[in-house]
Amino acid sequence: EQNKTFIHSGSIIHVIQVVQQYTSYYISSIIIITMVFGLSLSLFEDQKEAKLQQERLVQEQIIAEQLQALQMEHELQSQTMTQKGLIKQHQRLSLALSSKKKQEQEEEEEK
Repeated sequence: EQNKTFIHSGSIIHVIQVVQQYTSYYISSIIIITMVFGLSLSLFEDQKEAKLQQERLVQEQIIAEQLQALQMEHELQSQTMTQKGLIKQHQRLSLALSSKKKQEQEEEEEK
């Protein structure tokens, strides 16, 4: 009878050890799965953030190009206005000069 009890208690210990082993595997598996899931989620968030940052950089570049185009257009308009002003001034000076020459010729002719 003692032998049967010893065998019985040995099998209970064996069952407990097997249960502990499978529980340990189960817990380890859960920990590994959780870590992998966390890492995947972290990588996904990093990729999402990198994509947003890249989109911001592209938008900033587009804005910088638009600003540069506006500055160039403004400079061109300023140059055009300056050229028109110079042309008008040249025309006035030419007219004044020709008037003065005419006046001088008339004065010469009168003398």
